Amino acid sequence: MLDIDETELRADLNTKGHPARKAFLKGYASTALHLRKQNLELVDAGSPSADEACMGYLKRMIRDIEL
Repeated sequence: MLDIDETELRADLNTKGHPARKAFLKGYASTALHLRKQNLELVDAGSPSADEACMGYLKRMIRDIEL
């Protein structure tokens, strides 16, 4: 869709400090934050599936800290 060579893009995304990597990680973090906020709103509204998703996020966060 971006008309960019996929191999080159992957290499750029895997290169620490590369502007493409920084942009990708910023967009990824922004999207993850937005989705988590939405899930928390759904948890407050009583959604069991959102509650389950939030617990999964917490478990992943704890696992990542232990790395």
